[in-house]
Parts: sequence; C-alpha cells; structure tokens
Amino acid sequence: MSRDRLRMLLVAGAFLLSLAASPFLPGDLPASWGIPAAVARWAGRGVTALFLPLAAGAICAIFGRLAAVDPLRTNYDRFRGTYDLVLDAAVVLILGLHATLLAVLLAGTRPWLGYALPLLVGLLIIVVGNALPRIRPNAALGIRTPWTLASERAWATTHRIGGYVVVGFGLFIVVATFVVRRGLGALLGGGAAATVLLLALVSYLAWRAQTAEKETAAGPR
Repeated sequence: MSRDRLRMLLVAGAFLLSLAASPFLPGDLPASWGIPAAVARWAGRGVTALFLPLAAGAICAIFGRLAAVDPLRTNYDRFRGTYDLVLDAAVVLILGLHATLLAVLLAGTRPWLGYALPLLVGLLIIVVGNALPRIRPNAALGIRTPWTLASERAWATTHRIGGYVVVGFGLFIVVATFVVRRGLGALLGGGAAATVLLLALVSYLAWRAQTAEKETAAGPR
C-alpha cells in the first residue's frame, strides 16, 4: 500500500471516530476554555468533530497536487522518503490533536489540552528540522525563498543550516511547554517569526556568497 493511501485511510479513520463520538460531544465548546461565546457556538459539535480531519485531508490533497504540477517534480525521486516522512508527521500531528480534543470533550475536562498542542507542534518541528537537509528543490516542502530557488547550492546550504535552527526551535517549544505558564503563545509566535527571518537571511547570505565566488572567478571585465 502506498503512503498516500495509508495517510488517507488514517484520515478516514478519524472521520469514523468523529461520527462515533459526535452524539456525545457538547453542543458548544465549554465556556471555561475562555473562548468567546459566539466562537463557542459556531465551533459546536459538527465543527469540532470534523475540522481537524478535514484539515489533514486537505493537506494531503494540496501537497499531492503541488507535487504533480511542480516544475521541479523530477527532484522528488531524490527525496521521496523524506517527503513521505514530513507528510506522515503532519498528518499524525493533526489527527493526534484531534483525538486529544475529542477525549477532553468527552471527559468534560481540560487537564492536559494546554500541553498537547505545543508539545505535538514541537515534536513535528523537530522531525521537519531533521528532514530539511535531505530535501531537494521543489515547490511543496522546504525553505523556499527567491535565493534558494535560484541556486541549488544556496538551497543545500540553507537547508543544512536550517536543520539545526529548526530542530533547536522545536526543542525550545517542547521545553517551554512544561516551563512557561503564561504567555506561551506569544513567546512561540515570536520565536517562529525570528526563525523565519533568520532562515531568510541565511538563504540570502548563501546565495550572495555563491554569487561573489562567481564574480571573483570571472575576474575583472
């Protein structure tokens, strides 16, 4: 069985789990979660049961479509295992969070939901960071800036350095999940923005270094 079909089977299983749990879910999300009343009413039983499985299915469909029309699709054979690993991890993250949400709603409490989301995200980021150095130029995965797409060497350098940066950020999230009690969302948002900016800078510097080498090798005109 192909990995694409296996992922879709997992998504289908999540839908079946949602259908089985739906009659027992609260009509609105609990007011104790601090969610605005209008949002809680909108995000009722149906949305809660179906939103995350739909998101997982949409990710599989979108990435499959991108891979099919990618002008660089011949590169996929060079990192097919890594591509599948990243998609697998993303689907498992979303469906794991979905199962956690259903369990919390059915139990009527939220003792560990606050830990589940950042912990799962941190673990996913660690997996992606480990995979980055093995990703080759493409339109679906990786650090795609004008500079990495203009040079395969800049792509390789950026993804090698980016792997360390992204794994470090994922470890930071995992640790912060259990250490930071207030303002975790703002802290992680700031860390994500800093990581994106840093990787963009790394990609530019890698491209600029290669350009400078070519200009030096060409000599004065």
